[in-house]
Amino acid sequence: MELSQKIFNYYKKLIFDNRRWLYVIIVIFAVGVTLGLFTAQTNPEITKKIIAQYAESIDKSLRAGWEVTQVIFTRNVFVVVVATLTSLILGFSSVFVVFINGTILGLFIGFGEMYSKITPWQLFLLLFPHGIFEYAGIFLGLSFSLRLGLNWLRKASKGKRLIVLKTNIKETAAILILTIIILGFAAIIEGFLTVNIACLFGGLCIK
Repeated sequence: MELSQKIFNYYKKLIFDNRRWLYVIIVIFAVGVTLGLFTAQTNPEITKKIIAQYAESIDKSLRAGWEVTQVIFTRNVFVVVVATLTSLILGFSSVFVVFINGTILGLFIGFGEMYSKITPWQLFLLLFPHGIFEYAGIFLGLSFSLRLGLNWLRKASKGKRLIVLKTNIKETAAILILTIIILGFAAIIEGFLTVNIACLFGGLCIK
């Protein structure tokens, strides 16, 4: 119990002390969502093509359960890890990733033609159960990825850049562990429960 409490307190303090980086990532995501919504309303044909391409990239032969869970988990972890590893070179790789994710979500939500097939409530049920954990994990991982790439370059780090970089690497690695756990939980929910929740509470039952 004492060990688990120490781990909890460590992560709580680490996230709280670096919350401004998390806020930056959330704001960028919100900008992406806004752009996606605007594009869906003003350019429905372009939106339709983008969504169609996205749908084609999904392997429809996957069965609900561990197959879906594994694919989703691998994809999300890969994105976060790559963004983190490239942050020292590209700097803003995490900004690009979270912006694109927000834009895609905005396109889906704002695409009016979709609501001829499902209701807003059904779409919410398809996104929310796992999405709240998935986005939380992605935001958390990418916020420390952004911090890793930029924090040691700030004026405040002058004279101690190497120390700051080493500390950031250590703390980012710790956050990645937590991020992977959260994304794993989100993938399990999406793989095993999301479709059933949409069916039970929204009447969207896939046979």
